[in-house]
Amino acid sequence: MLTVWITAALADWPQQQLVSSPAVALALADFDRDGTDDVAYVQADGTVGWTTLAGVSTTIHHVAGATSIAAGDLNGDHWFDLAVGQSPSNGIVRLDNIDATTCGSR
Repeated sequence: MLTVWITAALADWPQQQLVSSPAVALALADFDRDGTDDVAYVQADGTVGWTTLAGVSTTIHHVAGATSIAAGDLNGDHWFDLAVGQSPSNGIVRLDNIDATTCGSR
């Protein structure tokens, strides 16, 4: 499960559940370029996705054995992409963010 607490200055911290299945790794970046960070995640079953802090979730790929995730502009197009680590193969799958709704793997 992925739960966040969002707050404004001096306000309560209301809980918001973003993903219902167990998340094993997280990365923060502005994937949809709206000015606020989003949360990319890897779930225990290998599902890779990202969600806005408003709770709009997008499943983008399935990576067998996924155990870690990192965000960065990996191809120089000014969109945040993802690198997903795999175990036990010690491989890395690159997911290019094409338009905030579509990813291509390499």
